[in-house]
Amino acid sequence: VAAAKAAAAKAKASRDDGESSSGSSKDSSKGSSNGSGKDNNDTPANLVHPRANDVLCGRGKLRQLHNGNQLYLSFICSCKQEYEDAGKGFKIHVVHKVVDYITKTLNGRFLIAHDISRNLWVPVPRAKAMSKTSQAFRDLPKVRLNNICTSNSAVSKGITSYTANTTTANTDTMRPDTAVSSTNKPPP
Repeated sequence: VAAAKAAAAKAKASRDDGESSSGSSKDSSKGSSNGSGKDNNDTPANLVHPRANDVLCGRGKLRQLHNGNQLYLSFICSCKQEYEDAGKGFKIHVVHKVVDYITKTLNGRFLIAHDISRNLWVPVPRAKAMSKTSQAFRDLPKVRLNNICTSNSAVSKGITSYTANTTTANTDTMRPDTAVSSTNKPPP
């Protein structure tokens, strides 16, 4: 009983000064402060389970196969030409459009892993989502974009209706084995 009271007092003191009372480096390295010093992103209120329309940030097959990531990549694909045609100061508007589509239209979130074994994720701030989306547009020539677009053609068709003023590829007539042309291959 005394040990439990001592642990509770230690936890309260830890919350009061904004520092982790745990000696575990795993807990302290995963959370990041939002600048106030009081709220860490690893508090139970900020930990979430991903939903179907969430974008899981990071690498790996889990993220590639997640429905929200496929919607995200398809939407980026449909906005690619608009992004490339935009001047330096206007590319950010296309990035805003993509982030708004995920967060407002699909009610999704951009998440980063906290504890994969328990399927716990932390929402990232909008600025981080914008940064990741800008990077995704810059990375498009490096990946097999046309394969992404054709593999999600049903998703792309649904997104085209959302972006009526955006130029998109006609995925109905493209075959997956001919999707990558010699002009899309990265230089040796």
